[in-house]
Amino acid sequence: TMKFLQQTGIDGYVASSYFYNFNQPGNHENTGRGFDTRADEFMANKLVVRIGRPVDYSAFDWLAGYSAKLILGQDAEFTQAAGLSLGPQGDLFEANVTVNVPIGSGLKVMLGKCGTPMGYESTFTEENFNWSGGNQWTFVEPFTHTGVMLSYQLTTELELKAMVMNGWDVVADNNHGKSFMGTATYTLNDKTSMALTGFGGPEQDNNSSNWRKGADFWIDNKFSPKVEGVVQLDYGAEDGVDANGKKAEWFGLGGWLVYTFNDKWNVATRADYLKDGDGVRTSGTPSLAPFAPNGGQELCSVTLTFNYKPVEGLKLSPELRWDHSSLNTAFDGHDTQVTVGLGAVYSY
Repeated sequence: TMKFLQQTGIDGYVASSYFYNFNQPGNHENTGRGFDTRADEFMANKLVVRIGRPVDYSAFDWLAGYSAKLILGQDAEFTQAAGLSLGPQGDLFEANVTVNVPIGSGLKVMLGKCGTPMGYESTFTEENFNWSGGNQWTFVEPFTHTGVMLSYQLTTELELKAMVMNGWDVVADNNHGKSFMGTATYTLNDKTSMALTGFGGPEQDNNSSNWRKGADFWIDNKFSPKVEGVVQLDYGAEDGVDANGKKAEWFGLGGWLVYTFNDKWNVATRADYLKDGDGVRTSGTPSLAPFAPNGGQELCSVTLTFNYKPVEGLKLSPELRWDHSSLNTAFDGHDTQVTVGLGAVYSY
């Protein structure tokens, strides 16, 4: 037991929040949101427990480790993958084993359930620049995959990952085909990094012929010790899902600008745009605060978040967010939604 504890890292956090919606929706839902779903209600968002033994690349040694992440709280229902549930307020978000095979500079092989390598914002949104997740994270990116992933550090700057999995956000496969994803992450220096992800595979129930495919790209640049900027692009398409059984497409663009005053204060602005021309990504989703079924819409949002760390381990995040849709009644009878609130997270 002592040896296990010495070799295992344990960390996580507790998060809670409150957000007020100026539309005062009768169903108390912030439409189109993932975690900050409840309007004018205090939320017990999540307890996150992460344990694991990381594995480094090695050209000479076989190495083994694991990772497990548990989410308990109101947010867990949104991240759950089909086929694995701990109840409506529990999610085994990640559970996998990783082995380093001494081939070349080291080949890491991960088998099990893991968070997606796609996209800039983390599913653990409390660790992002903004408290609420952007429209790209909410609507056009997966949360988890169950399968096998190969990782290889081709050069000091370039890491490659390739994955074969059951699909997007499923543990029990919903068809007879496998899905694929590959990511190349390039770290130019300590100021600039970028990643390109491509994906493809069947994601529809009992249908292995219609594929979802596309790409995601982001670039992060630290212009100075105080100023950081990020841009992210998303494109996706899926066969046989529009109203006429034809291919549907979607496009997303997002940007972040962060200014750090000191080690206690920073301010983060995010602006994003999502065109879901056929309504396949935003109609009836997300699961907790859905849009009404629709034949397509354009979404945009602007978010302003202040992050304050008064003591070690604690972060307070007051946030103001404006959402707009090309549909006049998208947000509980309005085309616009404005929310203001506060998130609090304590990390251990």
